[in-house]
Amino acid sequence: MQVELMAQFGAPAFQNQLHALARTHEPGSSKFRSGLCKMVRCVQLDVIPRYGFSASDEGVESMLVLFRSLAKDPNIEVNAVVINDMLQMKVAPMETNHNNRLVGKPLTKHRLLDMLRCQLHEFSQAKFQKDLEKLKTRADYNSGRVFDKAKPLERAFEDPEGYFHLEGRADLALEVHKLLLPKYGFEPSKEGVQDMIRHCAPFVQDPDVADLLDRVNEKLGMSAAACQRFRKLIAQLT
Repeated sequence: MQVELMAQFGAPAFQNQLHALARTHEPGSSKFRSGLCKMVRCVQLDVIPRYGFSASDEGVESMLVLFRSLAKDPNIEVNAVVINDMLQMKVAPMETNHNNRLVGKPLTKHRLLDMLRCQLHEFSQAKFQKDLEKLKTRADYNSGRVFDKAKPLERAFEDPEGYFHLEGRADLALEVHKLLLPKYGFEPSKEGVQDMIRHCAPFVQDPDVADLLDRVNEKLGMSAAACQRFRKLIAQLT
């Protein structure tokens, strides 16, 4: 049932209505909350009868009571967070683009994948990869794994942790993130990067998201093992 609710709340039609409501009434105002409640209730009354609840206020309350009793279930908890995020509409600097138009954060799998594809494209650029290789080479020499600069690098000299940590990478990637993050509602800063990672957390168990996230991190210099370690780490943020 939560999956179906998420699908409807994340649908373009609903999100367009939500944005229109935010343009008409200040998010957080009584009129905004009233309008949002009506939108949410309309979706709930459409969905819950298929799961044995009556299409009424009493049916919605029974559904909420059930979810509260299952609140400690990890899947229920994560889905509840995602649904709550889908219904948020805050007008803040980090959620507006240079034309001051409202930009929603990626709260659905489809939009999250779109963001990750953009990152993959930018991190795949030749100049970025060249700069990244310089960071890896410097790390190899500074660590003492490479002693003879005249000797060609071999895999044996690579970081045993798969470059999970790489000095200078965050600053290098930030130059790309500064351009991309505002397009997806995030602040163009290190804090915005952290916020973006937190938004990935509820989706990281999805095979499509996991695969694309790994490909992005590979372009950031991580080994397959390091990519997996990164996914396990952010999964704990949910």
